[in-house]
Amino acid sequence: MSPKKVGVRPVFGMSLRSLPKTIRQSHAPEALQLRPFGSQWEQIKRYFATSRRRKYDLRYHVLDAILYIVKTGTQWRMLPGKFAEWQTVYYYFRRWREEGRILQVLSITSRAARRRAGQHGEPSALIIDCQSVPSARVGGPSARVGRISSFDAFKKVNGRKRHIAARAQGLLWGLVVHAAGDHETQWALQLLAPIASRLDRVETVFADQAYRGLEETLDREFAWKLQVVESDGENSGFSVDPKRSVARTNLRVVRRVAPARPRAGATGRLQ
Repeated sequence: MSPKKVGVRPVFGMSLRSLPKTIRQSHAPEALQLRPFGSQWEQIKRYFATSRRRKYDLRYHVLDAILYIVKTGTQWRMLPGKFAEWQTVYYYFRRWREEGRILQVLSITSRAARRRAGQHGEPSALIIDCQSVPSARVGGPSARVGRISSFDAFKKVNGRKRHIAARAQGLLWGLVVHAAGDHETQWALQLLAPIASRLDRVETVFADQAYRGLEETLDREFAWKLQVVESDGENSGFSVDPKRSVARTNLRVVRRVAPARPRAGATGRLQ
């Protein structure tokens, strides 16, 4: 649900309005922030209009606030006072997301991380996987979000699926959210097509058996090879696959910073 649509909710018997202002005005612990260092900021600042004078500094008051939410998973309304007002931060977050700026920054930082590790900026292989999560029922304007929520008969989950494409270092290259009842093969192309337009070196995609049958499609659309990772048939229980464990780790992070509750105005694709 969009923060602008959220009403005042009780917290331990009292509303947010009744909380002392000092709670919101307290400074965030420096250890919990992900402030971009000078060299990192130099790489991405060209994607932000920093030349015009503003009440708030886009780096220290807005971008730092977004990174703080990513790190802590806190509510928008509970941003510490050292940042801009939460309405301002959320406005820029929505704007940058819709303009594709966040996607550009993610791509730049991922390439930089690979180069620091002595690798090429672009990966030659990807790992795709998805996770079904329950969605809370909400009324009002958010009810329309139910259109991307359905029942996953295999996982026995009524909600949505988070569909990601990652690499061995844990870097996230793509993310799509869709109804849990939709099969993985229905959305694989929606996930991979934007990545194919940005990456030129990808040759192989690793996936589990749910994606079997897409071999010809990926070869025809992107000239990529789909390699299905077989499970260990000798063990009846859960078996850990090194490649899929990378995707699972990313899905746990996505679950922490992106709750399953539907949000007003949400779309099937997150950028």
